[in-house]
Amino acid sequence: MEELFEANARTLIDHVVGEALLHVLDVDRRPLGEQASRSAYIAAGVEERGCPFQDSRARSGHPINMAALRQIQREWDGILRHISNLTHRLAANERLTGFEITRVNAAMQFAPLVWMTEQSGLVPGDIAASFKLSVGFIRTLPLITISMDDIVETPMLDVLSPQEFFSLLDHHEWLTGQSQVCAGSKRSIQRIYEAMATRGQDIDEDNTVATLAASVAPACRDLDMMLSALICAARGCIEGGAWKSLPSYGERRQEIPFDEWPLLAWLYAVGSARSIELVLSTPLLRVEHLRRAFPANEQPSWLDVIVAESASLSADRESLEHLDALLFELAHPLVEEILIKMGANAPNKLTREDFSPLCPE
Repeated sequence: MEELFEANARTLIDHVVGEALLHVLDVDRRPLGEQASRSAYIAAGVEERGCPFQDSRARSGHPINMAALRQIQREWDGILRHISNLTHRLAANERLTGFEITRVNAAMQFAPLVWMTEQSGLVPGDIAASFKLSVGFIRTLPLITISMDDIVETPMLDVLSPQEFFSLLDHHEWLTGQSQVCAGSKRSIQRIYEAMATRGQDIDEDNTVATLAASVAPACRDLDMMLSALICAARGCIEGGAWKSLPSYGERRQEIPFDEWPLLAWLYAVGSARSIELVLSTPLLRVEHLRRAFPANEQPSWLDVIVAESASLSADRESLEHLDALLFELAHPLVEEILIKMGANAPNKLTREDFSPLCPE
């Protein structure tokens, strides 16, 4: 297991909570990441139309992805069953806390890889469509949990009703991407949120994909929400050679007080948001706010290390290289936990060769 762990730790981080799954094809031979896998997206057939929604999305002028929307509509009942299976396994009570919801979302993100290790062939429509829905939440849910006190320990529906949740997304323009907008209607977004926030019935007790995805969700949530965001940001900055650069969104970039932000908070914001709009909407983010992402009695030891290290970091390449190495070291126990739970199927399923048959050239 030690050799497997050493060989596949970076593969798991880079390909699972990174971007490799975005290029894997589903039963419709569409990439799980849709437009994020540009060449596969074009090969599958670009089907876009103007935004029909009269909310913040309309102001962007960006289109919606009709092919992804049709898949979600077709798989709707299966999506709700999939989410129900996951919430049943991950929730302690009828209503999920903000902390539990982020774990459900992590399970939705990890389920395609579980399918690839447990089964064979292209990813089924319900699991694929659920993954695509989870991508829309994977950055907004963490930002909500760190911006609102105690939401990680409170039933989320008690804090944000479905209507209030949609209004929050709309107000911050979190439904608008860089070139497309979310294709879901207000009602469908509210329904998915409600499903994720409510403990469902165990539709299929023998559902091994849901069981395994739920079992690794805590570690995956940690990796995807915190460590992977920082790792990707730090590594990208190091490889780019200019850590202060960001994609330019006109003059609005000047509104972000980067010089006043601790380096670690800056890296988290850039790495997790992947959109200048999300960064702009959380201007007061500080390292200590990251503790809000975990209940008081479940503060992980690796977060203590990150917060302590942030005090000694400076805005230079040496600090970024130190951070990259530190975060990878801290990720080891989480990766090891995932690999152990994946069991015998893990060794041959975490290499690029195993992704290649399901990925476009």
